[in-house]
Amino acid sequence: MIASITYKFLLLLHVFAAVVGIGQAFSFSTIMRSTKTVPQVRFSLGVLEKIEKTVKIGSVTLLLTGIIMAIMNPTLWTVKADYF
Repeated sequence: MIASITYKFLLLLHVFAAVVGIGQAFSFSTIMRSTKTVPQVRFSLGVLEKIEKTVKIGSVTLLLTGIIMAIMNPTLWTVKADYF
């Protein structure tokens, strides 16, 4: 019972890390494309540095939760002979 709750929590955290962490990386090009002047570029680069920290945290969280879930439920990673 506790393992099931833990697995579901890790799954929720995994999906949240994917959406928040990796999703922000797609904003990089939009932010830089909207700059016109040198001060805007400097400001945008400062914003991107701050966003990059959350992307790194999200990526590491995504990796760690994925590994922990694979260890908790290794049957998801086994291939049955009759599957193909």
